[in-house]
Amino acid sequence: MRTIDMHLAELVKAVPGAVLEAGGRRGDPEVSSVECDSRLVTDGSVFVAIRGGQERDRHQFVEDAVARGAAAVVVEDDDAPSGAAARIRVRNCRLALAEFGALVNGHPATGLRTVGVTGTNGKTTTSLMVRHILEAARISCGYVGTLGAQVGDDMEDLANTTPEASDLQVLLRRMVEVGRSAVVLEVSSHALALDRVAGIDFDAVVFTNLTRDHLDFHGSEAAYLEAKARIFERLDGGGAA
Repeated sequence: MRTIDMHLAELVKAVPGAVLEAGGRRGDPEVSSVECDSRLVTDGSVFVAIRGGQERDRHQFVEDAVARGAAAVVVEDDDAPSGAAARIRVRNCRLALAEFGALVNGHPATGLRTVGVTGTNGKTTTSLMVRHILEAARISCGYVGTLGAQVGDDMEDLANTTPEASDLQVLLRRMVEVGRSAVVLEVSSHALALDRVAGIDFDAVVFTNLTRDHLDFHGSEAAYLEAKARIFERLDGGGAA
C-alpha cells in the first residue's frame, strides 16, 4: 500500500523542528514509506532511527537503511552518516516517527472515532466490549491490541500490543480505506512511554486499573503510573474519559 503523494521537502517543512541538514544525491524524491526497521526499507523510504526502551539504538542501522535505498534518514545525532540519503535531524526520533507516519498516511485517525484503553489488567476484555457496543450501534469498528489487528474481517498478528507509531498509522489508514468509522486501541504503558500513539487525539479513553507491573521497563511504580496517565494527554478537548 502506497502513502499519499508527498515529496521529502514537503515532509520536512510540515513537521516542526525537523531540519534538513544534508540534501543527499537524489534531489527531492517522493516518499514511499516511513520505517523504523532498516530491514523494511525500500527505495524512497524515510528511515527514522528511534532509540529508547529495551531495544538497540537504531542509529546503528542508518548505513544499512541507506544501502537499501532510503531517501532520507531521520536522526538525533549531529554526526550520523547519511551517505547518498538526505539527513534530517530532530530532537526526538520517536515523536518524529509518529508525526511523519501520520503525515504520509493522511492523518487517518482524524477519519475515525478513536477509543484508547489502558490499564494493567482488563485491556483486551474492555476493548472487545467497547467494540461490540459500537458494532451493535452500527458503527463499523476496527481493533488493535493483544489479540492482533482487525482491519477487515480477519485478525492479523502483531509483534506488540500497540505497534510502533509508523506501523500503527498504516493500520489506521487501512481501516479508513475499508470503510471503518471507529477503532478501539489497547494502549500499553510501553507505547505511552515511547510515544507510539503520539499524533492520535482520542475521542474517549478508558483506564481500567493499576497494579504493580512492568517495573523492569519503567523502573518504579511512580514512573509506571506516570506512563499510564499520559493517555489523558492524548484525549481530544471534547473527549470523554
